[in-house]
Amino acid sequence: MNLRKKTGAAVGMFATVASLVLLGSGSALAGSSGQQLSFHDRVGNTYSVWVDGHNQSGQAVARCFDSPSRDNYWSGWWWTSNVEVTGYSGGCGGDGRPTGNVTFSSSVWVPLSQSSDWTTFSN
Repeated sequence: MNLRKKTGAAVGMFATVASLVLLGSGSALAGSSGQQLSFHDRVGNTYSVWVDGHNQSGQAVARCFDSPSRDNYWSGWWWTSNVEVTGYSGGCGGDGRPTGNVTFSSSVWVPLSQSSDWTTFSN
């Protein structure tokens, strides 16, 4: 392989890697297109939370998150607008639904844009 072909291949490889780094995996940038949720369990009786709302793409999404500690951070899931949250006394079951009795229920406003990655709520 001559120098011209080697240089062309190196430039092509660099462009591919640079574009992958810049484009990422399609996840939202921090604080710019919805927020991730964190839950502070003030009472200590909630072991899962059902979150029902819209993601950063405007799609309706609902999911159970385990909350094994007082402070829980659920990364990788981005929310926006009004989100309904319901706490349960049991963890998330094998079917992805919460178990146990309801411990609290409320609405959480998640701004589309803010300086932080996280919107925190509590019971």
